[in-house]
Amino acid sequence: MSVADKPIALYVHWPWCVRKCPYCDFNSHAIGAGVDEAGYIQALTGFKCLFRRRNAEFDVGAGV
Repeated sequence: MSVADKPIALYVHWPWCVRKCPYCDFNSHAIGAGVDEAGYIQALTGFKCLFRRRNAEFDVGAGV
């Protein structure tokens, strides 16, 4: 099996919450807290070439 045929998986952490909980250890930020949300989303779109492959899996997650 060539490298191009091997399955690929990507987990993307969505680091924005309505508010940052005081007990949260995750890399997360309150929406509008000065983190470049648009830049993050634009960077994610750069990965779209990976998902043109047949055996690609894409998971999105966030804090609790």
